[in-house]
Amino acid sequence: MDIKPALIEDLITLNNLEQAVFSANAWHKEDIAAMLSLPTVFGFIAYSGKVPVGYVLGQWVEDVGEILTIGVLKTHRRKGFAEQLIKHLFSKMKSDGVYNVTLEVKADNNAAKGIYTKLGGVKVGVRRKYYNNKEDALIYQFNL
Repeated sequence: MDIKPALIEDLITLNNLEQAVFSANAWHKEDIAAMLSLPTVFGFIAYSGKVPVGYVLGQWVEDVGEILTIGVLKTHRRKGFAEQLIKHLFSKMKSDGVYNVTLEVKADNNAAKGIYTKLGGVKVGVRRKYYNNKEDALIYQFNL
């Protein structure tokens, strides 16, 4: 497993991962490009050998951060990629003075909730009908 910073030059790779992981609910390539162009957004890409298999994007302002999106290809899930991506992002955030991070996760995504809990995340709220105006999102908070 290798984790590298996500750069604007990785836009096609990030878009391909986003489409593969989220399909119909994926962000558009232009949205990913717009996010990466912001000085407050940073991310990482996970590789298995030379093959990109996952990514994470986070944003922060002053000491507050948010995980915007995280995804791992189905073929590489439950192998520690998501956990390592989050740890890398948290390390970067903490070095930049961020100590409080939130994220939203689908209420029925038990695998992700397990990772977030393992990493110290605590459920602090619910956003009703957050995903496609149908599915609830749980809000998790991390204190770094």
